[in-house]
Amino acid sequence: MNKLATSSGVDTLEPIANGHEGEVLTPIVEKDGNGNVVMQCASLAGQLHGELLKTSETGQPLMQARFSHGKLQGRMTLFDDKGLPAQVSDYRDGLLQGQMRLYTAGKCMSEQQYVQGKLEGKSLTYDSAGQLTSMLHFVAGELHGIVEFYSQGDCVRRANYKQGALEGESLDFNRHGEIVQRSSYRSNLLDGYLLRYWPGGKIMERTLYSKGSLLAPTDRFDQEGGRVDHNFQKPTFLERLKHLLRGD
Repeated sequence: MNKLATSSGVDTLEPIANGHEGEVLTPIVEKDGNGNVVMQCASLAGQLHGELLKTSETGQPLMQARFSHGKLQGRMTLFDDKGLPAQVSDYRDGLLQGQMRLYTAGKCMSEQQYVQGKLEGKSLTYDSAGQLTSMLHFVAGELHGIVEFYSQGDCVRRANYKQGALEGESLDFNRHGEIVQRSSYRSNLLDGYLLRYWPGGKIMERTLYSKGSLLAPTDRFDQEGGRVDHNFQKPTFLERLKHLLRGD
């Protein structure tokens, strides 16, 4: 039987053979002030190696993972104070590789895909009712492609990204699915017209941008399409009569 040698609450067992020439595992047991085991693992050449289990003073699991020569390898699960999974993620050589899911009270709130530690592919988030709140796409850790945001199951924003920057058309919707704002981006800067709409589709405001800079004051319109901003003044009756008499 191996003899325990205790130091600062961590019990290090005598080395035992690992089955490989020159390699020995040193089991590690960490205890709280009452002598309860709260962490178990092993070390190999001074690095964590093998299964690791952390628990609370009451015995609830806090973390379960596997290490290989000091690096996370395979599935890691973190638990909340009720013993339910809070995060489940996969690792390879210490880097996130595969799926990662986050939970609240046992409900999945987000799920992402990783390749060599970077976000890759589709990333989803959910509200407490399980409805989708966002759908993003990543390439090598950067937003790339169509992204969508939702409220109570309805899409409220759709945009396009290129290598982490807004690019092309972005649309915002109301709860009826009508477009309330249309904007255009180039390299993450507003470029082109930013349009806001009245219910029913008539333009409310129109602003022109170039490389993020405002080119002119905003044009504003009423729900009938008439100009109402200070940049445009309707001619008075007398002025219109003068134009008519001149044949303008």
